[in-house]
Amino acid sequence: MTDTPDTRNTPDDSARSDLSSPTPTPDAPAGPDTRSAPPTGTTTGNGFGTAALVLGIVAGAAVNGWWWFLLPVAVATAVLAIVFGVVGRRRAREGTATDRGQATAGLTLGIVASALVVVGGVAFAVWGDGWDKDDDDVEECIDDADDVEELLDCVEEFPELQEQLTS
Repeated sequence: MTDTPDTRNTPDDSARSDLSSPTPTPDAPAGPDTRSAPPTGTTTGNGFGTAALVLGIVAGAAVNGWWWFLLPVAVATAVLAIVFGVVGRRRAREGTATDRGQATAGLTLGIVASALVVVGGVAFAVWGDGWDKDDDDVEECIDDADDVEELLDCVEEFPELQEQLTS
């Protein structure tokens, strides 16, 4: 055998220089992490759809109670839900938002709450404060009557009293 070294399994110099450079560790990022970032050139503006949905829910809850002091809240939140719903749907159509469903739901709830406010307003205009006249009001009218003329006024004011008297 000869004394020449066997070079078949020996790495060359370029391989040695690669071995001497540091290798990245598994916990060190190799570069910027772009997996969770939106694609370049687009931004997500999901705030309007979410706001429309929340305001639509608040408007529906405020108008559902039919308490007079909540009606201004119902009107304001319904109008804002409609406006934010339209803006949110437009942004979703343009591709700058991804919450078209939330914007549509908020828009729908805002429209329904607005319709209920209008129906309630019309009902109040037609019937006025007749909803809260109960038996206590009838008794109070009769007790406060000093003469027959005032008793007849009570009968006119409360038709159910006239029905009871004639039956």
